[in-house]
Amino acid sequence: MTQKLGCFILSGTDDSAQIKTAFSTLYYSGKEIFLYLLFASLLVGGLGFLSKAFVRRQRIDRKYRIFRFQNEWHYLFSAEILDFPDFAGKTEDVDMIYIDALVDCDEGSILYSGVLAEYILSKDGGLDRIFLSDTRRRYLKNDSTEGSKYYEMPGDLFVIPYGKIINLHLTYYSVEVDLTEELDGVNVHAD
Repeated sequence: MTQKLGCFILSGTDDSAQIKTAFSTLYYSGKEIFLYLLFASLLVGGLGFLSKAFVRRQRIDRKYRIFRFQNEWHYLFSAEILDFPDFAGKTEDVDMIYIDALVDCDEGSILYSGVLAEYILSKDGGLDRIFLSDTRRRYLKNDSTEGSKYYEMPGDLFVIPYGKIINLHLTYYSVEVDLTEELDGVNVHAD
């Protein structure tokens, strides 16, 4: 019964002559069918890639929500969120992202602050962990505004798993360097 049903689905008939013709055509045209499917897949994949490149290059995803990635972390951690219609600022003006992460630990809540160095997404597209450089911490237990003390954290990178983070505060900074300096009475200025 299932063999007859399978043949009917493939050929659209239960006539044995037509079924034989259908399978024969599949057998002898396998190369052409494979090449057709390969070409169609490459064409569709290429069009998808070009469409994505066009949307990103023209910043259409920043203007219209329908074209945005489903994952908002990219826009937050690249500062592209500043190009959204409801936000003030420009991505081009951001040189550094400073993060304050409130983390839940056995000792209580700790505020870790540092420059965003990298972030890793989880398999389901959420945030897995963040990497901070120039990190310092502050214990919030029995914290007072006068006695707030930060402790420098030695090392190159500090990794915070997202599961421990209570909330994040991001600050976008623009760094301006003044290359004007005076050397032995000669004023040097670089643009």
